[in-house]
Amino acid sequence: MAKVTAPLFSFAASGKLGNALVFSRWKGIATARSYVIPSNPKSDGQKAQRSILTTVVNIWRSSNVKANIRAAWNLLASVLSEPMSGFNLFTSNLSRLIKEDPKASIITEVEDDNPYAFTLITNNVDDLTAGTETGEFTISYGTSPTGMTYQKTATIEEGVLHADLTDATLPEGGTLYVAVRKDSVEGTIYDRSGIIAVDYAAEP
Repeated sequence: MAKVTAPLFSFAASGKLGNALVFSRWKGIATARSYVIPSNPKSDGQKAQRSILTTVVNIWRSSNVKANIRAAWNLLASVLSEPMSGFNLFTSNLSRLIKEDPKASIITEVEDDNPYAFTLITNNVDDLTAGTETGEFTISYGTSPTGMTYQKTATIEEGVLHADLTDATLPEGGTLYVAVRKDSVEGTIYDRSGIIAVDYAAEP
């Protein structure tokens, strides 16, 4: 890297000149360096990681993942100590989950016509068909995103999780916050839904 004065007869040249030189600024100093073709790693591990990331991004953008679930991941991201977007949290979380369990299921939609017994739609991450992952999912819920102190377990039945919260001791009306988690085949617990916010009325 070389320090330059008035590069290309200007005081602020930047960018690439053909395939020979790259002009930029480093700590306020105008510099020039030779152009190097960016590497394109193609090891099996790197190609697999790229494939997983592509899969995860396509899942987030698919019509299967409804707006209320994207909002749920944004809400979860907002209460974490490390600032990030819901999209970044979703892709990071799901990329690691897929590595451990390529056939895992996630929540892609919530139907809240009866918030005390609403339905959580699930899909498999490998092909976005109806969720079939076995085992118990943990449903945490409460009246604030950081105070989900109640818990129940449920299993997927015909592609859905039935979150029956009718016996919960909750105030008469307000917002209910719900999060679904489950361990992977290797025992790591992963968020499967973000934090879903559901308006509810007094228990019938």
